[in-house]
Amino acid sequence: MESQARDYVYFGATFSAATAAGDAGIGPKVFISDADSGMLMKEDFTGVSSTATLDLFDEDANVEKLVALRKSVYRLAGVTRRASVFEDPAVVRGLIAKVGGALPADFQWMLRTLAPDKARIESTGFDAVPCHGDATSPTC
Repeated sequence: MESQARDYVYFGATFSAATAAGDAGIGPKVFISDADSGMLMKEDFTGVSSTATLDLFDEDANVEKLVALRKSVYRLAGVTRRASVFEDPAVVRGLIAKVGGALPADFQWMLRTLAPDKARIESTGFDAVPCHGDATSPTC
């Protein structure tokens, strides 16, 4: 992985989750996993599988398969990080404050728009879920 990926990927959690998923047969087999060096070598799934696209989820059966798969990932011992889907915007705001820079013009609007949902979800006690560590995608 590229060194700057450490700014937005939790290498330890990501590498641990990848290895656990490969060992469980629900992800590519991992041949090398070294979070310290950033080396993650996995089985090549080219032509064997693909990433999910939204059009696949027009069918209820596919949604049910996805939910079942995500639940099986949550049970893996190698998935060591728990987080809220609302943490990433807070992390971004903190990084920008620390190193300087500008947030998108609509960032505050986005936070205000999400605030009622965030409050409702957090009040249920179900917000923090197992995450594989890639902060660039909805992996929680």
